Amino acid sequence: MKLNFPKAPLTSTSRQNRIPLRGMMVLSAALTLLAPVVEAQSLPTISSRETARRQEEVLVAEKLIAKGEQAAKDKNYEQAYLDYLDALEKIPAGGMTLIRRNNAIVRFSEIGVAYANDLVKNGRYSDAERVAKTVLLPEFNPGYKPAVQFLSNLEQSDVFNKTVTPQFAADRDQVVKLLVEADGFYATGRFDLAVKRYEQVLNIDRYNSAARLGIENVNKQKANYYGAAYNETRSRMLWQVTRAWERPVKRAQTRASDNQQNRSNSSTSVEAITAKLNRIMIPKIDLTDVTIREAVDRLKQLSKQLDTSTDDATQKKGVNIVLKLASAVGPAPAAGGAVPPPGDAAAPAAGAGPAPATADTRVTLALNNVPLIEALRYLTDLAGLKYKIEPYAVSIVPVTENTDELLTKEFNVPPGFIPADASAAPAEAAPTAGAGPNINTPRLRDRVDAKKFLEDQGVVFPEGASAQYPPGGTKMTVRNTQDALDLVSMIVDAAAEGQPKQVEIESKFLEISQNNLKELGFNWLVGPFSVGGGMYGAGGTVGYNQPVNSTVYPFVTGSQAVGTNPVTGGLRSGYGVTPDAAVSANSLDALIAGINPGAVAAAPGILGISGIFTNPQFQVVIRALNQKKGVDLMSAPKVTTKSGSRATIKVVRNFPYPTEFNPPEPPPATNYIQGTASEGAFSSQGLVTPSTPTAFQSRDVGVTLEVEPLVGPDNYTIDLSLSPQVVEFDGFINYGSPILGPAFDPLTVSIVSSVLTENVVNQPIFSTRKVVTNVSIWDGQTVALGGLIREDVQKVQDKVPIIGDIPIAGRLFRSDVDQKIKRNLIIFVTARLMDAEGRPVRQEDDQEEVVEPLGLPENLPAPTFKRGK
Repeated sequence: MKLNFPKAPLTSTSRQNRIPLRGMMVLSAALTLLAPVVEAQSLPTISSRETARRQEEVLVAEKLIAKGEQAAKDKNYEQAYLDYLDALEKIPAGGMTLIRRNNAIVRFSEIGVAYANDLVKNGRYSDAERVAKTVLLPEFNPGYKPAVQFLSNLEQSDVFNKTVTPQFAADRDQVVKLLVEADGFYATGRFDLAVKRYEQVLNIDRYNSAARLGIENVNKQKANYYGAAYNETRSRMLWQVTRAWERPVKRAQTRASDNQQNRSNSSTSVEAITAKLNRIMIPKIDLTDVTIREAVDRLKQLSKQLDTSTDDATQKKGVNIVLKLASAVGPAPAAGGAVPPPGDAAAPAAGAGPAPATADTRVTLALNNVPLIEALRYLTDLAGLKYKIEPYAVSIVPVTENTDELLTKEFNVPPGFIPADASAAPAEAAPTAGAGPNINTPRLRDRVDAKKFLEDQGVVFPEGASAQYPPGGTKMTVRNTQDALDLVSMIVDAAAEGQPKQVEIESKFLEISQNNLKELGFNWLVGPFSVGGGMYGAGGTVGYNQPVNSTVYPFVTGSQAVGTNPVTGGLRSGYGVTPDAAVSANSLDALIAGINPGAVAAAPGILGISGIFTNPQFQVVIRALNQKKGVDLMSAPKVTTKSGSRATIKVVRNFPYPTEFNPPEPPPATNYIQGTASEGAFSSQGLVTPSTPTAFQSRDVGVTLEVEPLVGPDNYTIDLSLSPQVVEFDGFINYGSPILGPAFDPLTVSIVSSVLTENVVNQPIFSTRKVVTNVSIWDGQTVALGGLIREDVQKVQDKVPIIGDIPIAGRLFRSDVDQKIKRNLIIFVTARLMDAEGRPVRQEDDQEEVVEPLGLPENLPAPTFKRGK
């Protein structure tokens, strides 16, 4: 006879508080309960059973000890403590197990103190005290000094930090977890998610320096990335300028367009199964008094035999047909889920319709030369059923089941789309006598039932359909048929029309300019020399762009350059506005740069050589320059405006300049008659009043963006009327001219002309880049404007006739100049729909993927690794 005593489940706290009974007390209680049984059974039988039971408990205790040791290695002291506590209850205190029990008590005491210290770290001081006192119980280890010392330290006020609360410890653990996840995101390059985790840490611990350092590291990595992106963008825009010289080659059309191929491959699974059902022809089918299940099996066999869509044996042939019908065995559930009594199963209620068809319903069907889909239609009509074509099979279902496919769609709705009072919860029941107030009443009153609200608007919800909408949110998830979803979309669009629509416009102006200049030339000067017979030779004439002076040639004797006359005077060099300049400057740019008409800025000389050829002196100067100059401009103005309203954003400087001037007033002329001067001559004396501005005009210099967005009726398309403009100040041009007047020259004792005033009339020069356009884009998309590419190329190849054609040595008498100025301006405009709260209507959140460890089986040993040699 075996008696089973019920044992109440124990929580972790109750397991800590319980004290195992002594072995003799348990045995005494058991013998008292088993007294009637002992009278009926022999004493040896009871003794053998008790011995076997104790041996089984010892084996269970050994497993618990092993499990507790593993938990202790994993720093899970709570589980180790509980496992040892259970093991000590199963090991008897005397006999052959005494040594084993004493060893277990020693280990239990060590783990108990470790567990108590772990509880203190988490702020659970009362639990820690209870664990230490359990270790010191008489049946365990009453004289264990570490436990006594722990309790003594617990009573001291300066040993443990009593300000650590369980909530603080939980926050600390959460911070550690978030930091680990943030470091993982940072290591894998998901910087936005890493910043999000660091910010979550700072929300818990605002003074966490590790989180701040992590954000700093993320920002450095982002800066490195954006630096590389800048270099890549600049290089791409520059080679686009060079690529613009390529002339496109017409391609011959030799195959069908990709759109036709895409259309041929765009059939869905449902359409493919429907096509197969219409394509499979059944020559003859004769079914007499067979069940629906047998008829379906026959149709599946015929579909496999008659499917000629492929000859590959590995390809799927035939059509899957699935029965979704109730079995005829057992009574069908009644309304409300109640099952009728067995005696009434065969007798339908008075006035009830025919019993629903089941898989065992029998039919008779005979058809010739029909498609498989028609055979299915006849079969289901005979049985009072219907079929439903799904992506991977055809289902036969009861006629009452909804065969429309349920789809899930998320709608962006304006805040307060469903008023709280429009779908309020049912009236609250009257409180019972003596009951307190219902604390959930406000929450129930404000609860929003999206399904009820949509049903009131005429949306039908079949079985399995649902609608979810958080109060005050902007997202509503509806699962329903396609027709119902279209109706819900119309309701949402109608509600959104009355809401303010805002559009955030972000424009980026990127301008890359590159000026590449290469020049290599040689200037030769040769002095006069004798050729014999009374004849002499010398270098050529002095070129206008190469004056023979110390500013151009390094070797000078007195006031003349060594060699005197240039041989290569006709070779052009440098930058200027005259035909003698190698690179011609634009007249406007030259005026802005202050280059006077006729001036030439010669290329720098990098090396000069001078010497004597027996008789004549010579000098050669090597002029070379390889220069690259780039100027980059990037502006990114951003503005948010309502749909249909024009917005203007300016990042400019106001530049006032004069437009009207008073003319200068020279001093009056006086008559001067003296000596040899002509009678009646005049001389100007006194001060000159220069021209002064009288009227001013202002001009905005910088970036200006005018935009007028219009949100389309689909609440997704945005029509933009854009007018971005970049205005730059290039410099002044002096439209005035010096005013001359007579003056007396005492050296020549005559009247000469002199400059009374320079009469400077400066007017600014502005460069404008402007685009006016109308485009239609989707929410969150970017449109590129402009792409204004320009490249100015100047190439000069000059050489001295005859001498410059000499191989190798002729290179010393040639001058090559190559200048390329590349400009590329692109304007990017991004439009995003915003709600009234300033949040994007369509948010693009990063998907967070944190893989949780799966764990290992309990008895699986830890893996070992061997160090390679």
